[in-house]
Amino acid sequence: MIPNVRKSHLLIRAINHPIRKQILSLLLDNTLNVTELCTIMKRPQPDTSRHLKILRQSKMINNHRKGSEVYYTINPNTMKLLNEITDKINLL
Repeated sequence: MIPNVRKSHLLIRAINHPIRKQILSLLLDNTLNVTELCTIMKRPQPDTSRHLKILRQSKMINNHRKGSEVYYTINPNTMKLLNEITDKINLL
């Protein structure tokens, strides 16, 4: 696959799950750690962490450590690409 097409495919695959969509929605305006995400979503930590891993691998989110906690934010570059993909799809 062409690199941009491959990256687009990975992005779409990463968000094609309701829990990952919910995580992205929460991170749009917030920086949250896994405990906060679990509490808000009422999901078990292993399940939430698995979805965070997929979002990290697809570069949809960034993470940074503050003490013993890892905080997650939206990757603005990836979100820009996702918006471009959506715009192209809407033109079809």
